[in-house]
Amino acid sequence: MLKENKIWVASDENGDEIFLLPEMANHHGLIVGADNKEVYLTARMIAEGFSGMGMSVFITDIHRNLAGMMEPGNC
Repeated sequence: MLKENKIWVASDENGDEIFLLPEMANHHGLIVGADNKEVYLTARMIAEGFSGMGMSVFITDIHRNLAGMMEPGNC
């Protein structure tokens, strides 16, 4: 979710929002979680945020955990 050109990824125990600043991201990524749901949600929020800013997003899914959120691209 984009909010003021920042990607919202979580909220802490106090309800404060935690954002990924696009200018601080690079072209490498690794998302690790305790279970598949956490990995799925984190990957989805980041992918949707970058896509919403008009950036191309490519996700590899070795274990097929993310198959439900994939759509073919168009050129």
